[in-house]
Amino acid sequence: MVDHNISLADAIKAAKAAEKEALEAEKRKQVAEELVASVRSAESKVKIMKALDEVMEYAKSIGEFDNELQKDVKTKLRSIIKTAFGNNWTVNRKSLAKTMPVDNDTVVNILVKAGAKDKDSAISRSRIEKLIVAENPEKEFGTKFDNNSWSKRDTKRIKSVGEAKNKCYYTD
Repeated sequence: MVDHNISLADAIKAAKAAEKEALEAEKRKQVAEELVASVRSAESKVKIMKALDEVMEYAKSIGEFDNELQKDVKTKLRSIIKTAFGNNWTVNRKSLAKTMPVDNDTVVNILVKAGAKDKDSAISRSRIEKLIVAENPEKEFGTKFDNNSWSKRDTKRIKSVGEAKNKCYYTD
């Protein structure tokens, strides 16, 4: 209903008052939405932590179940991590096996004993590892080189030939 007996000044005042009330209502709405979001976030944190605690309770016994269940669990964990953190996050298996240190003198001696004196007689890294383990069975290191220390070997003394996957090594 429009009141035709109202003056222009009163109408402008009423419009400004309505605009002010609308702005205040919008601010109250925004504060209420922020409050709802923070409460939901707090509840979600509690629920997530409770669910993770339940998963941890059963995690110790997963290894006792069949391979199919283990594969399903791994797949589910990967999908949870991708959903939560994005595609750049991955779950990788880390070997707990001991690694053997790269001793340049030992590797050169093994290459000389194996007759790897040129590109044609070069031997693979796995063959070098096996020969070192066979020569030192009493040592308490693993059967594989640590990748980081292998990449820092003396490349002037231990030379390589071949592509990345089929690389072989020799010495002069």
